[in-house]
Amino acid sequence: MHAPRHRRDRPFTRIRRRLVIAILAGAALLGGLSLHRLVVSSARHIHRHARNGNVLAVKLGLWHNPDLVSKKNSEGRTPLHAAGQGHSTAMVLMLLARGADANAVDNAGRTPLHLAASNPAYTIAQTLLLNGAVIDFKDSAGQTPLHQAAIAGPHKTVGLLLKSGADLDAPDGRGRRPLHCAAEQNRKNSVALLLARGAEPNATDMHAVTPLDLAAERGLTAIGKQLLAKGAARQPGAGCQTTPLHKAAERGHHRFVELLLSAGADPNCLDRWGRSPMHPALTHGRHAIARLLTSRGGRLNIFDAAAMGNIGRVGEILDADRTLVNATDSEGHTPVYVAAQIGSAEIVGLLLWVGGNPRGLQGDNGWHAIHVASHNSRMDILDLLVKHGADIDSACGPSSETPLNLAVMRGDIGAARQLIERGANVNAARYEGRTPLHDATINGNIPMLDLLLRSGADQSIKDATGNTPLRWAEIKSLDAAAEYLKKHAE
Repeated sequence: MHAPRHRRDRPFTRIRRRLVIAILAGAALLGGLSLHRLVVSSARHIHRHARNGNVLAVKLGLWHNPDLVSKKNSEGRTPLHAAGQGHSTAMVLMLLARGADANAVDNAGRTPLHLAASNPAYTIAQTLLLNGAVIDFKDSAGQTPLHQAAIAGPHKTVGLLLKSGADLDAPDGRGRRPLHCAAEQNRKNSVALLLARGAEPNATDMHAVTPLDLAAERGLTAIGKQLLAKGAARQPGAGCQTTPLHKAAERGHHRFVELLLSAGADPNCLDRWGRSPMHPALTHGRHAIARLLTSRGGRLNIFDAAAMGNIGRVGEILDADRTLVNATDSEGHTPVYVAAQIGSAEIVGLLLWVGGNPRGLQGDNGWHAIHVASHNSRMDILDLLVKHGADIDSACGPSSETPLNLAVMRGDIGAARQLIERGANVNAARYEGRTPLHDATINGNIPMLDLLLRSGADQSIKDATGNTPLRWAEIKSLDAAAEYLKKHAE
């Protein structure tokens, strides 16, 4: 029964095809373009025609070569990918009817649905879903179409995907959920949809960043209100380095800071480095936010006060509890170290006077306070530290440098001279047995060589490789340095 009907339909199909070709050929001839050129042009630009919704041109190209339905361009995209970016549902249906793969992947691992998810024409995504598109297909970055819709698509597409069963808490390659994406991009309607469907407001990515953190960084107060209303945490959870309040204070988002404080955020909460929100506010000149924090009970701790150069606040803290003079933050810094780092001789002096450890303990780079003072050429601070017992030849850090080693390596002849005048050992060896003279020679610094040699540096000392300064000059073809060393040895 089917065969006769098929034979009866074929003449009509051929007639219809010939009629279409005749019409196109006539149009081509009237336009000065041959039918052959029209067909070839349609095939060559099939992706562009698919995106632009030019159904007739795409049909002509596929009539010329049906395999073009799966042809990929330089981005690895098929005509259906291109149609996913367009506005023609008819184009999508036509390509699917001709065998287009609804789940073909491009070079970024994205399917046509990924592209359609960020398309303002949400009916394109709907059509793909009804024709076999996998809703939670992950691209190379681990993002699903819902991530794409949350980033750049209309909230109608977000709603469509959610109603179709999309995983609203699927993590991408960075651990970010669609709610992270919508919050960061200020997509209020999408955020509302995701939260209404049960998205976790305290979900964290691989760096323990929450949607509220992202909103705080950008000062998106409306997004912040939505998240807080659904239970977003004001304080950091396990693994978090900082809090939303720190982020908003650092970036100067006054309204967001006010929102968080009104929601119960602690103005004295500490980040992983032991700093309160006042620290980033003052560090970045956000004085209005600092005043707001103060009005809500915010106070500088001793590390913040030392870092800010606020000697009055340092004094208040020490009056209340002198044991804090040698407290350490999470990086191992003491108040003396912090004050030396910012170059406040007054605060260093106050801290030492009330019993601060002159070594300052070592920070994350292994230095002591005296190394910091030397590195910053702050001899006034260095003198204070030495006067209170710091060792001018203290060796620490990854390469066991003394303050003089540091001065020589960076070529600071003024600091080197002052250190030597204060009794620094000119032959103190650092990593691999290199003395200041070795470093000055390798750097080809003749003025530094002159200073060290006139101060008693011994050029016969060999480092761990068995080389003297002169031998290094010869190895590195530093003729001027070699000549100077030889001359001084005579």
